[in-house]
This record gives sequence, structure tokens and C-alpha cells, in this order.
Amino acid sequence: MKYRYIYDYLFIPSEEITVGDKVITDLMIYVKFKVYHNGEEVFFVNDKGMSLVIDGHSDREHRKISIEHIIRCVYNRESMFEFLPTSTLRYAESNGYKISYEIDSYGWRVKVNDCVSDCEDISKEQFEEIFRKHIDLFDNSNNYPAQFTSYGTEEVK
Repeated sequence: MKYRYIYDYLFIPSEEITVGDKVITDLMIYVKFKVYHNGEEVFFVNDKGMSLVIDGHSDREHRKISIEHIIRCVYNRESMFEFLPTSTLRYAESNGYKISYEIDSYGWRVKVNDCVSDCEDISKEQFEEIFRKHIDLFDNSNNYPAQFTSYGTEEVK
């Protein structure tokens, strides 16, 4: 089996948001990562959240990196959020890796009887409408950077 990893980035408003009969506790995006080394895609061999081992410039230099640490996703008033490269991404690129990422899906969690639900998928349009309408509520320290709380996998055939 071969896998790609998909990580969530969680945007937490400073107060709950009511949409219809739902009380929204947070919004999230799911980001799919693709890893290439010397032009060939690298796949993970299990769905348990393995780190990528990068061979460095010398025989002694090997570094494990977690995919979710290669970019930061942060709140941005103009565009809702943006992705910023990290030193981990620059290290990977200096060793022949290219890592691409794309938004795979959108979601929210809602309050149910004083508990928070599992994530429910929503459309990109729903996500953008809620985020833009309540843009000030997302301007808080929890979203600099957005938190990641879980990952999923995509099996590649």
C-alpha cells in the first residue's frame, strides 16, 4: 500500500458562531501533501503518520521531518489564510525534495449538548462565507499559526 497524507488546519473563532440552528466551534481545511524526490513522487508505506527521512548532503546527515511542519497556515485578513514556508521545507528542498500541497476539503465542528462534534464536511463556499462574515473573530492568537489536530491518508493505487 502507498499513501499520501492529509492534515487538517483548524481555525478557531474567539467566540462561537451561530449559523442557522448550528453553533460552530471552529472551521478547518484539509490539506493534501505530495512529496517528490528528484522528480519522482515519494509515498508513505503506512497510514500511521510516519515521518519522512531526508538524506542530507553528507553520509551522516539524516533528518526526520513531519509533513505537517513544512508549512505554516496562518490567518490573513485579506485572503482568510495563507501558507508560509518553514525552515523544514527549505531544508527538504535543499536536499532534492519538492513538496506540494493543495486544499483537499473543508469542514466545521459544531456544538451538540455542550460537546463538540466530529468534523462535518462543508463546501468551499460555506467555509468562505462563514470565514468572511466573521473575519474579526478569527483574528486571534489561536490562528497564528492555525492548529493541526489530526491527519488522514489517501491510498494511492
